[in-house]
Amino acid sequence: MLAEPLLSVESLSVDIGGTPILRDIGFVIESGRTLGLIGESGSGKSMTALALMALLPRGATRQGRLVLDGHDLAALDEPALQRVRGADIGMIFQEPMTALNPLHRIDDQVAESLMLHRGMSRAQARTAARGALDRVGLPGSIVSGGRYPHQLSGGQRQRVVIAIAIACSPRLLIADEPTTALDVTTQAGILDLLRELQRDEGLALLFISHDLAVVADMADELLVMKEGEVVQRGDFDAVFGASAHPYARRLHEVSTRVPARRQRRIGEQPLLRAEGLTCSYPGGRRHPFARPERLVAVEAVSLDIRPGESVGLVGESGCGKSTLTRALLGLQPIDAGSLYLEGESIAAGHTRATRRRVQVVFQDPYGSFDPRHRVERLVAEPLHLLSRQPSRAEVRQRVTRMLERVGIGAEALDRYPHEFSGGQRQRIAIARALIVEPSLVVLDEAVSALDVSVRAQVLELLAELADEHRLAYLFISHDLSVVRRVTDRLHVMQAGRIVESGDTGTVFSAPRHPYTQRLLAAVPQLPALAC
Repeated sequence: MLAEPLLSVESLSVDIGGTPILRDIGFVIESGRTLGLIGESGSGKSMTALALMALLPRGATRQGRLVLDGHDLAALDEPALQRVRGADIGMIFQEPMTALNPLHRIDDQVAESLMLHRGMSRAQARTAARGALDRVGLPGSIVSGGRYPHQLSGGQRQRVVIAIAIACSPRLLIADEPTTALDVTTQAGILDLLRELQRDEGLALLFISHDLAVVADMADELLVMKEGEVVQRGDFDAVFGASAHPYARRLHEVSTRVPARRQRRIGEQPLLRAEGLTCSYPGGRRHPFARPERLVAVEAVSLDIRPGESVGLVGESGCGKSTLTRALLGLQPIDAGSLYLEGESIAAGHTRATRRRVQVVFQDPYGSFDPRHRVERLVAEPLHLLSRQPSRAEVRQRVTRMLERVGIGAEALDRYPHEFSGGQRQRIAIARALIVEPSLVVLDEAVSALDVSVRAQVLELLAELADEHRLAYLFISHDLSVVRRVTDRLHVMQAGRIVESGDTGTVFSAPRHPYTQRLLAAVPQLPALAC
């Protein structure tokens, strides 16, 4: 006998300004069960989640029945919905930096929903918030509750968002790319946590992800979405097996395809060289009149990148990768060590000329854009670094060409960042970094928000540009399967130090350091299809 569904969605349709976004979506989720929602960027996955929460953008209209535990959410007014959000339905948003308030401490942000929905005092809520942070792998010994979002790594911010979502023990949890920004060991811990919540509290989970290996491991049933419609549903074998929809089959093929490594010409002399870099941050004080202690984030790190070479940097969240990246970009003061670009010392900071040669794609695309500017202006921003300023017509032509190369058409020029999906925003960020034809691009989780097919396209584009211009990459990623495909050499970072380096193939096939071995053992694997 089937259990009564906790959530039943019937004929859900959404349009914005008369344009259909979702068409006749229907599914059920039972307590203790997981429904996986997959599809390419822009297919309607996140819009489905926002429709359930009644958090649709201005001008959107919604139709259909959304029944949660016998109550139709579509019939509730806004005050009633506010009592449901955070209490009965929790949501892990895709981009943690935009989901967190930059002006509030993280413990206060976790405590807020406990005070609103559970009637706790501030002191009680902070104690409970500390427990939620501990549960997602952020104990006080690692991250104090008094820190602000900008003081955390991307993975740590994602864990704070998860702590907020589970703080009130909701009955339904909507997880929109909950592990995108997490390293593989933390990802495994978070997935185990979600399973534990389901086992102990009967939590129903709507799990949205680009990672087919993760969603296959988590979901009892899969829904495949394409252009706002459900094109296939069932378990893993039913969705991707012999009778698979062509779209689902293509998603699986792209996920399992390993592109041939290109034979690139790699220069002998380093393009970028770091020697003994050490960086630290001010910490707490032992007493009011003491000098702040220094927290060492990067300690005695040395590496080099040659023209045309792709170098990987991996490690768990909080290991120092982002601090090292900022130091290489001249955005973080260096306490000790040397830094050279094409033999020129840049330890004191980058000049205008060196900034053109080194560009970056940040982990959070939305956080790196000014939301008040249109795409054309955002992508054209680095052009001020050129020695000759292009005309207005040249700027538009150049931006259009670059957007098309990353898979976005010219119609995006006059739109704003919030009008795009997370994956589309990431492609716009890549276009902005490449528009001045740099020598080195630092890619900080640059493809983590992309679906499998778009990710393959972008990686192919990056490889083509490396061939054409001897472009070098520093590829920082939690996705070790991607790192294995696209990098020539690999550095493994732990607690501010590089603990293993070498040819990428060698590190993956015969890791020497126990930490590297643990990282590789945690990589999720896509299951084989039943015959």
